[in-house]
Amino acid sequence: MFKSRFKYISISLSLFLIVFASLFVFFISNAKKIPKPLFVFRDIGIPTIPDIFTPEVYREHKVGQTFLANFSNLFRVGLFIENSTEKHGGDLIFHLKESFSAKTDLVKIIISASYIKQNIYDFYRVPPDPISKKGVFYYLQFIPIRDSKDKLFYFYVEAPSCSKDNGYKLGFFNSENYFSCREGNAYIDNRPRKGYLAFQTQCSWEGNILDILNEIKNNLSKDRNFMKLYFSLCSILFLIIIISFISTRKIFK
Repeated sequence: MFKSRFKYISISLSLFLIVFASLFVFFISNAKKIPKPLFVFRDIGIPTIPDIFTPEVYREHKVGQTFLANFSNLFRVGLFIENSTEKHGGDLIFHLKESFSAKTDLVKIIISASYIKQNIYDFYRVPPDPISKKGVFYYLQFIPIRDSKDKLFYFYVEAPSCSKDNGYKLGFFNSENYFSCREGNAYIDNRPRKGYLAFQTQCSWEGNILDILNEIKNNLSKDRNFMKLYFSLCSILFLIIIISFISTRKIFK
């Protein structure tokens, strides 16, 4: 009996050490590839392909969006950019401001047309965004804005070096119930328009457990697919614990 117990304990310990060693080697070998911040969650938006698009962005024509951040540490904005134009005439410039009327930018990012493509290996997107011939979700990352919670922001994009027919178009939704967006609307050439750009925002978790609990509550109440996945994973974990407990009792009887 003692030999049988010792055998099971040895096997369990060996499996644990193998898994631990594999994880250790993985993290060491990929240390430079793992991005910072590591723990993030989606705040606003849905990974859905839009059916309509904004007017073309070129020269003085631009499009934008206001939104109220639900959490602190806003650090990423994703935009759905149409790819019907084979060759864009110039760069796309992204601006993030504290408000529509703010004179200075919090963030300014210049995007080369050659870099606008879907990254299916995006570390933060599990599972990846849906792939479509209509366009791609392109994400712009910046230093986390720590006090972003409950603040209204405005972003817009412009392409001053593009001309008509080789500019950019962004995805657009007419829905008034855009996921998690409590306040905000689209802007076309500095004029408010009913609806939303197809955009997503992401925040990082830096020690505030309430952010994670609020995000789980928010997703459970508004996203049925997430709710099914969450409870399925919890049920599987609970079942594994019960089976492990029963097996352990049988071994040591």
